[in-house]
Amino acid sequence: MDKKQYAEAGANSPLATEDQKAVERIALRLLKEPAVQTMIADTAREIKTMVPHGPLTAAIFDYEFEQMRFIGLEAAINIDANYPRIHAVSLYPHQTDGIDIPGTKGLHPSPDYVYRLAPVDDSARFVVRGRKPPGGPLAFEVSLIGANEATQGNLSISDLAIAPDGGFTITVDPNEAGGRPNHLQSAPGAQQLIIRDIFDDIAVQRPMALTIERLDPPRRPALTIEEIIAGVPKQMTKAIRGTMAVTNAIKGAPNALKQPAFFNQGETLVTQAYSMGHFKLTEDQAFVIRMTMGSAGYAIVPATNYWGGIGDFLNHRTCISSGQAVPNPDGSYTYVVARKDPGVANWVETDGLDEGMLCVRWTAFGQNEGPMPTLEAKLVTLADIESALPPGTPRYDAAARQERIAKHARDYSSWSRG
Repeated sequence: MDKKQYAEAGANSPLATEDQKAVERIALRLLKEPAVQTMIADTAREIKTMVPHGPLTAAIFDYEFEQMRFIGLEAAINIDANYPRIHAVSLYPHQTDGIDIPGTKGLHPSPDYVYRLAPVDDSARFVVRGRKPPGGPLAFEVSLIGANEATQGNLSISDLAIAPDGGFTITVDPNEAGGRPNHLQSAPGAQQLIIRDIFDDIAVQRPMALTIERLDPPRRPALTIEEIIAGVPKQMTKAIRGTMAVTNAIKGAPNALKQPAFFNQGETLVTQAYSMGHFKLTEDQAFVIRMTMGSAGYAIVPATNYWGGIGDFLNHRTCISSGQAVPNPDGSYTYVVARKDPGVANWVETDGLDEGMLCVRWTAFGQNEGPMPTLEAKLVTLADIESALPPGTPRYDAAARQERIAKHARDYSSWSRG
């Protein structure tokens, strides 16, 4: 993986807000603290024993752990609802104040999503002010999360009242809406907002511009660096060891996927359908997935690794969304997860790995109830792949493949061009 290429792709990000930079500056300071360094080293050793894995997966651990630890540190910093900030994860490596910041594309991400987090509590009043850019995201979800990690409330882009200039406000407090648009009522245990922007044309769409303000006076001074350090173990456990728990939880029988379903647990998005599993492939095998969209407006098939990362997705199509995929003649989609090029247009590369995770997602459902998406999956050898493909499955030769990979990299690097 070329870190310079990724750093260049992350330049001029619209997510480089003052809140973001403040959280990153403190995270860099935490990395220098001996107590944090010891805890990080202990966590790294423990993680390696939590998930059984082979040598190919072991080889990528250091890079992926660099991302995981930074996600955990940022979570420990932006935890005080008295002084809330909005910070983003799933970012490219970049620079703040001329200092290198690790990427944060971990926790089994989709590169088509921007994830932002903000602390709240169950007694105070908060307001999120936003502005929708002209390109806008395809979907926008604001979830209010409780102490048990279940969703207390959710606002989708179709729920929002947005002014003609793109401006909007979202209120969060314990009171009923009382006629207020864009309101989330906090219940006991409310602790965090998880905000997702979702893109089906990453080359032109941009995330919402967002700030958060606590309307009630703070109840205590801002956390000291010592208090933040004391909170690191809890947040590291949540962000990192929680990811490993997800990996282990969906590592049942390999090369099998269930029908899509909605969940409200573990900070899943309640308006999103999931089908989760893992792949384990030899070089001459392929895992063929045929799906329908139902009433969803978007779907993605990302192949992540056991450490929660997405791999070198600028140069390998380790994820393909419905906005990038080529449909079958009947409107369904055929994806093939394989280590070698199967000649099918929607090849989801494993980036050299023989094992990893599949967290297929469908979202942007219509407001009216409609049909659920469907999924069929089958493991075959590359020699027998034709038997598993529907008639008219789109194909790519070597030249078309290289052109699509190059376009894929340009699209995901579009923020660097401003």
